[in-house]
Amino acid sequence: MGRKVCKKQHKTETIKKRALYVYLPSEEMVTDWKGKAEQSHISISKFIIEHVTNSLDGEQQHPSII
Repeated sequence: MGRKVCKKQHKTETIKKRALYVYLPSEEMVTDWKGKAEQSHISISKFIIEHVTNSLDGEQQHPSII
């Protein structure tokens, strides 16, 4: 039983280390992004990760865009 508590505590610590707060310019943007994530059947976190990753990959392929 102590092992489950240890795993849970470790998971909580790694989540805290990976958390990032992003403040968008408007509440409308928040609503829009959450809606798009929901339409894609993915979490808002996954939606943002996918789009930021795609953008960064595009910059690496076309460095003159920056």
